[in-house]
Amino acid sequence: MAVILENRALALWLRATLAAALYALAAFMLALSVPAMGREMTPTTDQDVRAGANFCIILSVLFLGVTAVVSRRWKSALAVCLLHLIITMYVWTQVPSLF
Repeated sequence: MAVILENRALALWLRATLAAALYALAAFMLALSVPAMGREMTPTTDQDVRAGANFCIILSVLFLGVTAVVSRRWKSALAVCLLHLIITMYVWTQVPSLF
């Protein structure tokens, strides 16, 4: 019985560590796209900036989705993921589109 409880505790710690690492990646990817916010794109500006910012936003949302799946039973983690998604949507509306 004690071995089963120790394995559950180890699995819980591994899930928590994985969720924290995935969330850190999602936050880092979102932070990479913040410098492209509010820039007015002209024909002479670098197209790679907006493509990179949109790519970072997509990766941030993917990492955030995996974080939500890993932490599906933790309400506080899901609340943080929801707040992060709202911030991501705001950043996404401020970054120039690809088309």
